[in-house]
Amino acid sequence: MHMPVELLDYTKADIRIMVETQWERQWRSKSAAKEPETTAWIDEYVQEGDVFWDIGACVGTYGLMAASRGAEVTFVEPEEANFARLKENIALNKNIPRVIACRLALSEVTGVGKMNVIHGEAGAAGNHISEDVDGIDIEICRMDDFNSGTQPDHVKIDVDGHELQVVRGGVETLQACKTVMIEIEHEHEGLEEIRAVFAGFGETMFYRSGTAYNHRFVRSTDG
Repeated sequence: MHMPVELLDYTKADIRIMVETQWERQWRSKSAAKEPETTAWIDEYVQEGDVFWDIGACVGTYGLMAASRGAEVTFVEPEEANFARLKENIALNKNIPRVIACRLALSEVTGVGKMNVIHGEAGAAGNHISEDVDGIDIEICRMDDFNSGTQPDHVKIDVDGHELQVVRGGVETLQACKTVMIEIEHEHEGLEEIRAVFAGFGETMFYRSGTAYNHRFVRSTDG
């Protein structure tokens, strides 16, 4: 059976993705319109040769945008259907080299965790790391443990409520980044601690902008 393929709504490069599910048709193929701040952040800061980590990559649309700009991209996605589609989307874009896909979740500890899979379709959101005993076993890892020597320049974090745990496990890595984009709602209980972590980096990082969803931290070049 022939699988439908569409061009991503990203105007800076031709990026092809699979669009079999409603999630993919309604949201993933329209990723640039869905998250214009994330897209603008990639366009403004990601340069050829940079290292970009897409944490909570889903089917890989934002990481592929970064890869199209010449970045070396590592995708991190734990959910089975999304990871399978991510690999298919990478294969569809053979003109975009230097990408790696890892099936695991980042957290504040390294070991085995539980994932609560709400929707098991490619492109779906809402799946999250949980203490739910009915969750599936997944590999989890601290970002600072995952960082085996290739320091990222830019990190995108979109992990459906697990953002604080990812930050707690990646302080050393994040402190050395040029920019970080975190998708987290203003009312999320972990937001203030996340902002405090970045404030603790002193003048090296500062809170640049934020909407109800996206919060961007950029290394200060002042002084």
